[in-house]
Amino acid sequence: MVGDTSYGTMSTEEIVKLFQTGKVVGFPTDTVYGMGCLLSEDCVQKLRELKKGRKKPFAVFVPDLDSAKELVEEFPDYINTLIKKHWPGGLTLIFKARKGLPSGIVSGEGKIGIRIPDFPPLIEAMKRLGSPVINTSANLPGEVPPVSHKDVRIPLELMLKGDSKGGIPSTVVDVTGERPVIIRMGAVKVFEIEAITGKTILLSEGNVLNILYVCSGNTCRSPMAQYHLSYCARELPLFIRSCGTLGFSGSPASENAIKVMEEIGVNLTAHRSTPVSRELIQWADLILPMEPVHREEVLSLGANPYTILPFYEIIDLEKIPDPIGRDIEFYREVRDLIVKGNAWLEKHLRERFNP
Repeated sequence: MVGDTSYGTMSTEEIVKLFQTGKVVGFPTDTVYGMGCLLSEDCVQKLRELKKGRKKPFAVFVPDLDSAKELVEEFPDYINTLIKKHWPGGLTLIFKARKGLPSGIVSGEGKIGIRIPDFPPLIEAMKRLGSPVINTSANLPGEVPPVSHKDVRIPLELMLKGDSKGGIPSTVVDVTGERPVIIRMGAVKVFEIEAITGKTILLSEGNVLNILYVCSGNTCRSPMAQYHLSYCARELPLFIRSCGTLGFSGSPASENAIKVMEEIGVNLTAHRSTPVSRELIQWADLILPMEPVHREEVLSLGANPYTILPFYEIIDLEKIPDPIGRDIEFYREVRDLIVKGNAWLEKHLRERFNP
């Protein structure tokens, strides 16, 4: 066990010496606490033993873009801007692997996962060693990846003490085709990848999109939209929530909202209001504010701008009007606007799930 070392404070020389032992080293990263060793078949075998016989290929850390290109056959142009923004960072890209690489880092389809971690001492160590590092999270299959060395249950002989910065695994994106395919959602938001690459993304099986509607009180517009989309797209892998900017908690949907949604077969009686929060904002992959003021509120709470799709813009309005205190006919008008917006949204969400 290496001496008490916080994230990033261990010298490059010390890290180089650890990897030169040929043993598996545990280390904090910008995502979760990982473990790895220098690129070789022997390293693959050691990691498989520690991961209890894992069969899936391991990802590879590289120090720079040139090192990544040495491992792949093709490097699509559409990812250039994405790489400039998120390498180093929490983004693992899957490429077509060049021939002759260790079998444990290449899939049966001939693909390899590569990332540049946002951990400068490790990057410099890889440059001095002249070798990438085979990497995986320091946990057994099915367990939550650790954030700190204190959480590691796998017996590692060499470990850098410290905490990882993010705590969220990297987003894994297959870029071997014409469109990027999200294999695992993580640190980099899905719709940011779509916006930067200019390509409509696909989401592979096992991924769930988190969708958040935002209005003022969370008793009319946002729950109407939430429960309607949940009803219409119930077979899609979506987790749909709603919240309000006024801080109300535990209030039921308004009486007229319940009535007008019942008219189209949607039941709002179970709804209880939830205040907007930083946790909800960070949880969401797609945020749908009902008015510009709601958009500004979620931005003030740290929302990634790429996750925000103003619901009112979907149907070319300046806002979705608030029906609170209005008669039931006005509620019906607002409901119909929400139904129209959700019809567009449902269609576009369906296009993003990979068969």
